[in-house]
Amino acid sequence: MLKVYIPKHYFQNIMTIKSNIEDTANVSISADPESSTLVVKGTQDNSEIQKAKKMIHHEINSLLAISYGNQVRSKLSAKEIKILKSLKSGSVHAMNKIFSEMPEIRAYKKVFDDADQSGDARIDEEEFQKNFVKLFPRADKSFMHDDASYLFHVIDTDESGKISWKEYLTFVLENQLIGSGSKMLKVHIPKHYFQNIMAVKSNIEDTANVSISTDPESSTIVVKCTQDNSEIQKAKKMIHHEINSLLAISLSGNQVRSKLSAKEIKILKSLKSGSVHAMNKIFSEMPEVRAYKKVFDDADQSGDARIDEEEFQKNFVKLFPLADKSFMGDDASYLFHVIDTDESGKICWKEFLIYGLENRLIDSGSLQ
Repeated sequence: MLKVYIPKHYFQNIMTIKSNIEDTANVSISADPESSTLVVKGTQDNSEIQKAKKMIHHEINSLLAISYGNQVRSKLSAKEIKILKSLKSGSVHAMNKIFSEMPEIRAYKKVFDDADQSGDARIDEEEFQKNFVKLFPRADKSFMHDDASYLFHVIDTDESGKISWKEYLTFVLENQLIGSGSKMLKVHIPKHYFQNIMAVKSNIEDTANVSISTDPESSTIVVKCTQDNSEIQKAKKMIHHEINSLLAISLSGNQVRSKLSAKEIKILKSLKSGSVHAMNKIFSEMPEVRAYKKVFDDADQSGDARIDEEEFQKNFVKLFPLADKSFMGDDASYLFHVIDTDESGKICWKEFLIYGLENRLIDSGSLQ
């Protein structure tokens, strides 16, 4: 016998597939709507109970996944399957190698470590509840405490009362919160640029082979594709380019350039390749960058050689002295996440410099 708690607002969803679970898993299910629980009984052995439990959790996870902006995938990428297999086998090598295979996971690891306030390398339910928005930043605002409590116990697969990094990572991989196989992207658009994106929506859909649904109230768009992640990334690039074209005018009075100078192309190529030589040489090649570097260092009030969002907002006028006075906080928040390309939650000098070069915020006479 197994007793399963169901978040109240998903109880009716489970009731609609109750008969299918009973028939497929060869179990009987009794329901108590008052306490929002199910009692599952098997007639043969524990495998029937476990099969039913898996079907129930899959149904709820499908609903939960939508709350943080995704559908549960029926198929993972080959790379993800390989990583998951290694993780579940307990391979230490896999845990170390994963950062090079999927660099976007670094941001998730940092969030997990920050949530682990006790410092024991695991998250208890209190820490999970307290840091839920950080752990699942794309979660729908209607996501309830009831759901979070249920989700904690789903992720805590060893039922230890705490979630390890391995358990958290496995869950987010399996439920499309990380991964190159994602076929959905939720993008927040600064409100006063929303209509500009609507004007090019059809062109983006046709060019990138995606479908776009919009929510003017929250100023967000959801991009979905039918093939692979390259379509999503293409649409994302087109959306950001359109907004950046408008932002560039507000930031410097310039249009985003379709063509950079040969010197800038060479410098950008070296910077993006990670060349330390390029970072050192840039000051002699483009002396106007020195003033830009000083502004960045002054904004870095914590002294960690990076700018967090609070420092970015606070020093925005200094970072972009030519910005239009009508430039709003909504824009600044959007811009922070555009510049933070590694999604670490902080902007490094290299990211800031690349953005400034690509968007013509640095050129002769731009900073005096």
